[in-house]
Amino acid sequence: MNDIDFPDLLDALAQLQGELVSILVQGRSGSQPVAVLIGTAGPIDLATEDEGDSSSRVAFLPVEEESAAAMGRQGVYLEAASFAGATRVAGRLIVTLRELTLEIEPT
Repeated sequence: MNDIDFPDLLDALAQLQGELVSILVQGRSGSQPVAVLIGTAGPIDLATEDEGDSSSRVAFLPVEEESAAAMGRQGVYLEAASFAGATRVAGRLIVTLRELTLEIEPT
């Protein structure tokens, strides 16, 4: 198990571009899954609300299937302000946010 910070998480997610990934989204209480996404990881879109404040960064990881392109962009948003921590276990990234836990892994 390897703990990683937000910038390292963004680097790890960028390395998944073009890979088929699955993302399991669940509440922090360990309840049943809220959503499961499966698709090809695209390039990360980064935005900041205030250019000088790195804690206001928001990253969007697109996860799309070619057959679903007409439905609009699918993926997950990761906000630095709600980031609680992340770990890498083998090839899986486990991201803990204020309200959710994401398990991201190549499939």
